[in-house]
Amino acid sequence: MTPDHSSASATLPRVATTSRARNFRTALLPVPLPAGYPRAVAGAEDVVTIDGGDLGCARLLILLRDRVATLQAGAVVHLVTADPVAPIDLPVWCHMTGHAYLGVVDGTDRPTYAVAVAARPAATDARNPWHRGPAAT
Repeated sequence: MTPDHSSASATLPRVATTSRARNFRTALLPVPLPAGYPRAVAGAEDVVTIDGGDLGCARLLILLRDRVATLQAGAVVHLVTADPVAPIDLPVWCHMTGHAYLGVVDGTDRPTYAVAVAARPAATDARNPWHRGPAAT
């Protein structure tokens, strides 16, 4: 007999998660910022906007990496992109590099994501920005 999943009493099996999986999910959440830190809002002053158009993940990350390398720590970048994977890739890339993923920017016509530039970001591979680069010496 097959289980009846339509009833309110039907329960799905619990999936065990490791602490590593929980930590990974937590790392993808927007970083809580101290009071007075720049916020990701449409039309905010002192925000650098990068229009990624419909570029895919790799090109977006190269574009973002190259631009944030020219900015001071704490600068906020708004990345505008139609890439459907951006909400997944950006938090992971920020976690890997040390930049702060601030989340989705409200009040925009196109999908826009905010990143705060780190003081000492981790290097990424020159051709593959989703891989760690050589350690700074």
